[in-house]
Amino acid sequence: MSSTTAAKKELYSSGFPKQMSRTKFNLPIARRLKAARKKRGYSLAKVVELLKDKGLKTGVSTIQGYEQDEDNMNHRYPSLHMLMMLIDL
Repeated sequence: MSSTTAAKKELYSSGFPKQMSRTKFNLPIARRLKAARKKRGYSLAKVVELLKDKGLKTGVSTIQGYEQDEDNMNHRYPSLHMLMMLIDL
């Protein structure tokens, strides 16, 4: 088997690699966002409502993703703009 054939077996028919890797930065952002929200007594829905009042439309699942551990498939990092809006809360 040639190296080209081996490389093709590692790709889906769409061309995307079968083994996806996610970069982990080991940042405490998720932990700190969740701790700050809980300290203020805000539910996820309340955070979404407060952000909407500030002109930023987002969903509960987005905020949940920000608070997930980096090992979780649903984890995501907030953009700088979103992070600044969350800090203002």
